[in-house]
Amino acid sequence: MIRKETYEELEVRIRELECSKYELEKARRTLRETENRYERLVEGLGDEFMIYSHGLDGIITYVSPGSKAIFGFSKEEMVGSEWTGIINWDRRAIETARSNIRNMVSRIEYRRMEMSFRGSDGIERTVFISPHPIIGTDRSIVGVEGIVEDITDRKRDEENQKKLIVELQRALSEVNTLRGILPLCSFCKKIRDDKGYWEQVDVYIRKHSQADISHGICPACVRENYPDLDVYKD
Repeated sequence: MIRKETYEELEVRIRELECSKYELEKARRTLRETENRYERLVEGLGDEFMIYSHGLDGIITYVSPGSKAIFGFSKEEMVGSEWTGIINWDRRAIETARSNIRNMVSRIEYRRMEMSFRGSDGIERTVFISPHPIIGTDRSIVGVEGIVEDITDRKRDEENQKKLIVELQRALSEVNTLRGILPLCSFCKKIRDDKGYWEQVDVYIRKHSQADISHGICPACVRENYPDLDVYKD
């Protein structure tokens, strides 16, 4: 025979249920507030960043609004697609990323990486990806999530800076060519180069600098070689 609960016991159970309902609603409000803060944070990342996640099958499960600016695809276009299919990745980038995911699933050290792709406009772009494993309830890895940063402009600036440095070094080398002691013949005024050949001064300067030669006659030489010409007056 099942014993009926007393009035007092029913009151206790009702209070417990009310407390449980209150705690559950409080937890739900906290969860909604957290989700709202997370959504505002994600939307405020700007056009250079994107948060993503995908399963181990490669199917994209989430992307933040930055997907449009970086890859040229909206959230609706990307979610549900396979990440190697929708984006025109460089082949080597795909191989690197897949190897990284295998290491992650095998609990081997994984790393952040640069990946290049060609956008819908045909322009090659570069992103920096920081991936992390998604851990399931049984502690197994069920997917990958991370942050994508568009570093195309930064890479372009770095390449331009490298080119500028090379040009400056070449210019500095050309400027420094005629520095130091030059072996000059006391009679014919030819200069000996680093291979032992003697060259006219104008030829040597033209070969080892950006300068050119314009010939003329100084007053002393005019008086010595052309005494009858009244070119330079005292």
